[in-house]
Amino acid sequence: MIFRVALRGYALDPLALAGWTPRLVHGLLTSRGIKALSVWPPIVQGRPVWGRPVAYPPGTQVEVVYVTREPPAERPDVVALGRARVAVEDVAVRWFEPKDVGANRLVLETITPVQFAVKTKERRRAKLAFLPEPLRVFKWLVITAYKLGLVEKLDRNFLRWVYEYVDLADLRCHRPSCVVKVKYDGRRSLYGFYGTAKYVVQDDRYMDKLSYYVSLANFLGLGKSRGVGLGAVQFGGAVGDSREFHGKS
Repeated sequence: MIFRVALRGYALDPLALAGWTPRLVHGLLTSRGIKALSVWPPIVQGRPVWGRPVAYPPGTQVEVVYVTREPPAERPDVVALGRARVAVEDVAVRWFEPKDVGANRLVLETITPVQFAVKTKERRRAKLAFLPEPLRVFKWLVITAYKLGLVEKLDRNFLRWVYEYVDLADLRCHRPSCVVKVKYDGRRSLYGFYGTAKYVVQDDRYMDKLSYYVSLANFLGLGKSRGVGLGAVQFGGAVGDSREFHGKS
């Protein structure tokens, strides 16, 4: 079982955020002995914040979100987010529960860049890939669900269905380039797809499993290096869409 934990509170000190802010969340969790499967950027006043420098006064509402295998044993009173102290008012814990997508048009919105590791016959080590092709996205989700013990077996029939009936319909970038570089610290840089991908589903036979894996992406994130902040996404049905299947031409 996996749990999504949200520490909610307010800043006791001026809160300055800049650059790759998930690093602050990772440092907070490491200092408390928590090994996270995924971390999100600090959520300030309801919005995830990373990139451009921004400062907030004491009293600003802050949320720290991460996914782990173990729920927290206790609620901390105060945590350190960088140089600022945050008073924790509430700890919300929920376990993974899939939800029905309810649509045959899907939208993947990246909150932080997404990268994948792809094995090839030519190279012993996996290489990085960034394009969120349908098979790549759902293959990663199927394998990850199996490794985490959420499913009993790898669903190859579902992946064949994805290959045949789920199409990448549109791809848009949040920056001039769809692949962006972020500096994790002075020595390490991270790369990933940062934008929006839209998919069209041409058949309804595996919609229950599609909903399961879309829900998992929302809950856990997507791709490599989630523990340092990559792969935070919002994935779901397109607004105003409903299930109408016309089949492939």
